[in-house]
Amino acid sequence: MITLNLFFSFFTALMLTCDIFVLIHPHLSKKKYPIFFLSFFVLFFIQLHIDFFPMLFVTLTINSVLLVKFSKKLY
Repeated sequence: MITLNLFFSFFTALMLTCDIFVLIHPHLSKKKYPIFFLSFFVLFFIQLHIDFFPMLFVTLTINSVLLVKFSKKLY
């Protein structure tokens, strides 16, 4: 079960990080994307592992704050 959660979390984090790259590519350096990937990965893994689905809102909030902080723009 943990392997399945890790697998799903990895690909979800990869998908969302690629979405950020596509949406705001010119505004962030490539060094910032691993931070987004790791935060998505860890937070989605926690969400799936403990079956706490309101964690999705925490994940999106944390990454939205990081995005605003790194890009210096409100999206």
